[in-house]
Amino acid sequence: MNYIYDILVNFNDQLYNFYDWNLNDDIINIRKIPVFRVDSNTLCDIKKCEVEFEEEFLKKIYNKTEMFCSKKIKAISYSCLFCDRMEAVAVNITDTNLEKSSLLLDEEEEIIDFSNRLEETKLRYRIVRENKINNYKTRMEIEKEQLVKKEIKSLKNEKNINKIKYLYYECFNEKEKTKEKMIDKFELAFKNNPDELIQKMYSFFKLLQFNK
Repeated sequence: MNYIYDILVNFNDQLYNFYDWNLNDDIINIRKIPVFRVDSNTLCDIKKCEVEFEEEFLKKIYNKTEMFCSKKIKAISYSCLFCDRMEAVAVNITDTNLEKSSLLLDEEEEIIDFSNRLEETKLRYRIVRENKINNYKTRMEIEKEQLVKKEIKSLKNEKNINKIKYLYYECFNEKEKTKEKMIDKFELAFKNNPDELIQKMYSFFKLLQFNK
């Protein structure tokens, strides 16, 4: 088994670039982790899809990854690194899904260099489904849109009409009395996705959450 030592990972359901990591993410300091060189098509499937690995491979990596945990070392059941000599991805296989992590730039370069000395592994796996990945928006932009979409939906059950009127005026610089018409315009604006409007609505909703 070939290992990489002392790296940081940030396992999430979605694969975030290291510059999109948040301060409140659960960053794990890995003591050691198995690394496998694979072809580029395989790595692309692992990055973009939910996949299932064969039982034989899972047995091979079981408890082989170790993480620093306070003053002791803790094993991670099913985790490893995949690299195609151009980029690397860490994965953590759970009972419910496949968590993934990018690497810090200097650590990825180390893994790529190391993988050049490895033989290619012919990995056997099954694609369960393909995940939607937006390559044109940052994690923050996506999270803002998700929050705004959720809050617009909740406005339909909002009893405080003054709250909706205030938000409506802040976004469109217009006054409207009918709740249904205001919500319809919010939904249409969100569908068209003008960045300035999203930012106004996001700031408003975050302020409300802060004041709760």
